[in-house]
Amino acid sequence: MVITPKGESARSWKDGDWGEPIEADLALEDAHPEHFDGLVLPGGVMNPDSLRIDETAIAFIQGIAKLERPIAAICHGPWTLIEAGV
Repeated sequence: MVITPKGESARSWKDGDWGEPIEADLALEDAHPEHFDGLVLPGGVMNPDSLRIDETAIAFIQGIAKLERPIAAICHGPWTLIEAGV
């Protein structure tokens, strides 16, 4: 399931240029940590930089961590974990 901050599609990156859009399944405000078995945080620089200042994203990450669900973070994704204090 793909969750984005506002439920909009995400843009992929392929071979040094924008790739195909990836449709979101859910907006972050409608996502509840208890409904998920784990979390994969995106990499790059733009995604983690945007997510780490999003209070809803930080609360969601903290909720997943509190439930002791696995969390994976790609590239600069750990920025959001640091911001969430997990």
